[in-house]
Amino acid sequence: MRFQPGESGNPNGRPRKKWALTEILKTKGGKIVPYFDRRVSGKHLIAELLWQFAITGRVRFPDGHELSTESVDEWLRVVQYIYTRVDGPPQQTMDVTSGGGSVKFVTVVAPVDESDE
Repeated sequence: MRFQPGESGNPNGRPRKKWALTEILKTKGGKIVPYFDRRVSGKHLIAELLWQFAITGRVRFPDGHELSTESVDEWLRVVQYIYTRVDGPPQQTMDVTSGGGSVKFVTVVAPVDESDE
């Protein structure tokens, strides 16, 4: 069956990828992992380690390995990468009301160079 002009061949849009990297990261972040004397989700563990570093300047991983401020740069880059893949950057808003008033529109018309024709 042919589609009529102007009619979409896929009205529901492209289906979501089930195993895109972001989905895998979200799934792995939800898994429960051992952390010393308790069990926490992977994303809670990362959050706890980030706070631990912010407060003490050191990160102690569940396997006993410890990083200090001199060697933590690569770990922080990995955490930032995961965050931007899973949650995306923070949403930014912008007031376009011109100080609380109505929005002003300006039309810019470029001059036509008739010598090019």
